Amino acid sequence: MLDTATPRVCVRGPEDMEQDDLGYAWSADDEVFPFYELRAAAIDLRDGSRFDAAETERRITAQLDTLAEAGVRHAVLSAFGCGAFRNPAKRVAAAFRRAIEARAADFDVIAFGIFHAGYGPDNYEPFRQAFADWPQPPPPPPTTNVD
Repeated sequence: MLDTATPRVCVRGPEDMEQDDLGYAWSADDEVFPFYELRAAAIDLRDGSRFDAAETERRITAQLDTLAEAGVRHAVLSAFGCGAFRNPAKRVAAAFRRAIEARAADFDVIAFGIFHAGYGPDNYEPFRQAFADWPQPPPPPPTTNVD
């Protein structure tokens, strides 16, 4: 589900465990920003089910197509089921790579909000490897001052 009619607003900054207020300080007014939330369900493998590559790719494709159809050209995505749902990060990252390659012209920026907390599976490294050779955009043309 993508709600582009009612954007959410991010009002909290980065986590700071020294804070008494849940670890997240309020952002300064000039750091508050709106965003659109896309909700998508990853496959839950906690019951011992086997990873389904085709279904994973279908769900990833649906996310990207939903964003593109809504004209959303910048997105921050997740490891999509690679944490608690136990999906294999290497295979999910590869599915994202294939799906994004097929739709690269639809987006200006896609980033993944993935980090390794120091425990549990390391989802960061498989995603980093999957996109390590992604072509960098050309630098912007130099600007000229016209007086």
